[in-house]
Amino acid sequence: MAHRLADELLKDILAPPLLVSDALFCNTDDVSPFSRVDSSASDVLLVCKRWLRVATPCLYETVVIRSTAQAHALRAALTRNPQFGTYVRRFRIENTYATYLNTKIIATMPNIRELVLPIGVMAADRPTDLYALVANPKIEHFLVVDYRSRGCNVTRRKLLSKAIDAVATWKSLKRVTSSENSWNKLGDKFWDALAVCRTLHTVQIACGWLPTQMDYRRILTNASLKQLAFVTRVDYSHFGGFDVEQWQKANGTCCITFKSPSSTVLLSSYAESEARQERVSELASAAIIASPNPYWQPMASADPETRINIWTRILAFGVEHTNGLAPFRVRHGPSWINYQRVNINVAQNTVLLSKELSVATIRAVSQHLAPSTGQIMRDFCSMMKRYPALQRVPQTLTMICVNTDDDPVQAMLELLQELESAVFRGSWIGQLDSIKWLTAIGPSVGHSLRQLELELPKPTSWDRQTGEVSKGVTLDPVAVFGGLEALQELVWSCDPLHFSEASIPKNMKGLCRLKKLTVTRGHQSLFKFLSEIPLPALEEFILTLAAKRAHKFLQSHGAVIRKFTAPSATTQEDFDSLSHLQELKLSCENTMQFFSSIHCSSMTKLMLMWPTSGSNWIGRYSSAFGFILARRASFPNLREIWLPGHQIWPTSERDEKKNSWIPHSESLASVNIALKDANGRVWRQRLKIE
Repeated sequence: MAHRLADELLKDILAPPLLVSDALFCNTDDVSPFSRVDSSASDVLLVCKRWLRVATPCLYETVVIRSTAQAHALRAALTRNPQFGTYVRRFRIENTYATYLNTKIIATMPNIRELVLPIGVMAADRPTDLYALVANPKIEHFLVVDYRSRGCNVTRRKLLSKAIDAVATWKSLKRVTSSENSWNKLGDKFWDALAVCRTLHTVQIACGWLPTQMDYRRILTNASLKQLAFVTRVDYSHFGGFDVEQWQKANGTCCITFKSPSSTVLLSSYAESEARQERVSELASAAIIASPNPYWQPMASADPETRINIWTRILAFGVEHTNGLAPFRVRHGPSWINYQRVNINVAQNTVLLSKELSVATIRAVSQHLAPSTGQIMRDFCSMMKRYPALQRVPQTLTMICVNTDDDPVQAMLELLQELESAVFRGSWIGQLDSIKWLTAIGPSVGHSLRQLELELPKPTSWDRQTGEVSKGVTLDPVAVFGGLEALQELVWSCDPLHFSEASIPKNMKGLCRLKKLTVTRGHQSLFKFLSEIPLPALEEFILTLAAKRAHKFLQSHGAVIRKFTAPSATTQEDFDSLSHLQELKLSCENTMQFFSSIHCSSMTKLMLMWPTSGSNWIGRYSSAFGFILARRASFPNLREIWLPGHQIWPTSERDEKKNSWIPHSESLASVNIALKDANGRVWRQRLKIE
């Protein structure tokens, strides 16, 4: 059907994968965003000749040059087809390549509207290509970056002088953007040149901290300037010096914007504020439902419980921290609220709006519980008994270092009806006999609980009642795990808990949906019990103990495990039990014994969680890769090796020569194994000049 479409329609279809977004092209971070590109969008041109003809203008609309080979390829293309240069509208160059991009080649691109100029040139460079680019009088958006962040030299000063002279010739310049490493190196003459540019209306400066008054007061003298934006690292409230409000009362033409990662403060002129208010009023009047009743309320015909449930779902998003979990330094008074997940400042404002919203707010903040004392648990239980609808609200329960007895914990668990996640960490120190409430988890919330994390202190602790040293407590495993029918993820780190010999009922449904099991500390009796019950849904097993403790467990359930984090001293017999293993993680405790003696035919993905620091860290990886290449027959299905937590690939052409991972990637690729970094990116070989 594609051959029946007109060229204009086909161009619109092929354009999205070929066009580069403004956010990506205008990115001024310290590391170029194009260094992380792992695929080429130009593959669509290889489908047929018609697609090549129609999509070529879209391909050349944005040109990004990051390597010598790319500059060489562009010169060859424009020398052979000079008309391709007329398609170029945006040009980003991240180094000087004057050997290939001479003045004649630059002249074939007369329609460049957006230019990204690197000012981090070396003294030995001869950036005649950059001189020719800034001489283009049609520039509308000028971006300045500095990836090397070196000191000033003769070549840089000459390049800046050329750019300053070119500003006067740019008759269409509208926007100027500078990176954090470049704004303070442009010099006063550059800002003076912008101050007299009558077409300029937007300037954005990524300065990190508020620049000196002289830097931006020079630009503010430009009568045509409409917006001046500072991208800073701190909030506007922390700035001092220049009084923005006082300045804008006297000069009502420019809008000054301060942007930071945590907040954005926009201080506009009075005239623009009034115009914005009029636009908001027009939109608001258009959105209001026509009704003769001026006191109309949404959901007025619904019953109160329905309205509260809807408001609860809405406010649950409003009171939650927008940037994930709050830092642990946030402290408030004792409460059942989990302050790590709930923004209590927002909740305090919404609870005062109305009676209906106050009830919805209390339910919204009660979705994540973190009681700090036994008395708070008793108070919250009393509240749930008084308001039964509150029993269905809590979704997560977190108890960290709560020193209490058994009664309030068990009473709370019995009242929670829809609990999905529970975390008990570092609790009940010195009171091991008071953790028998574990047997109440299954009967109380086992039908809804999907995640359970339990971390108790080390085996030896002091019993404050008897004054004796307690080495653990013995529980019935069926009573603890028998009711956990919906549990999908279990994290176990409990040395003090021992399990007795118990007869397992045939109709036991506990742990039947368990998919992920993590054991960092545990008694031998735990693995003995788990090896005797069916775990049909188990997919991932993370073990940090000695492998011999879980030997019987691996023999019983190894056939269903797909992902395994292996501890030290894992034997070949253990891997033989993992007959369908697909993903294997090796921590820093593992030795080269795995690569020298282990055989695993089903493994397709290997994750090496080793550090990249120390005296001989690269030698450790080199030895591992050498064993894999030498013993390729022992891992016949291995296709990927991941290095989680590490960004290993170079971001510039200069770094490529010093990178130690590229030779390993090429050697592994020769045997059909891909080496990937933390983001799953493989090394994509760039063009090379033969």
